[in-house]
Amino acid sequence: GGYHGVPGTGVTFGVADGPVAGTSAVSVNNTTNGRIHAFGSSVAPTDYSAEVWFRTSATSGRLLGFGDLQVGNSGHRDRQIYLTNNGRVHFGIRAEGTQVLSSPAQYNNNQWNQAVVTLTGSSARLYVNGALVAQRNNITDPEQYIGHWRLGGDNQSGWPSAGNANFN
Repeated sequence: GGYHGVPGTGVTFGVADGPVAGTSAVSVNNTTNGRIHAFGSSVAPTDYSAEVWFRTSATSGRLLGFGDLQVGNSGHRDRQIYLTNNGRVHFGIRAEGTQVLSSPAQYNNNQWNQAVVTLTGSSARLYVNGALVAQRNNITDPEQYIGHWRLGGDNQSGWPSAGNANFN
């Protein structure tokens, strides 16, 4: 979103064994303090791509998304990547209701995985580890609001199989 991230007290930088050899990672601690939010706000994008690397054995949690609040639990929240109660990756968009793309496989395997989502025109795509795993070509009228990109958690109420609001 063009703004630097502001970490909560439950975020740890420089964790060994990042996704690429010789790199480090960021750890979030499954609490509302284990989140990073964009310093500034912007209009919810209608055309964008977002990417996140993750490693977990947890069954659910919100990885990355857009919400109307910098901190706390957003009322408006979507454009999100989250793990479901069974470890599948979901891409959720509010557009004429709740629209969700879901991976057929589980990724709570304690290995590094990469999720990339794109929204362009009426097309939404979910890629995991470089492979297209889900797509929809009927996304119309995504919800518009002012908000912030957030990593590590936000309100998950109302999202299918969402489980935990925070990521571990």
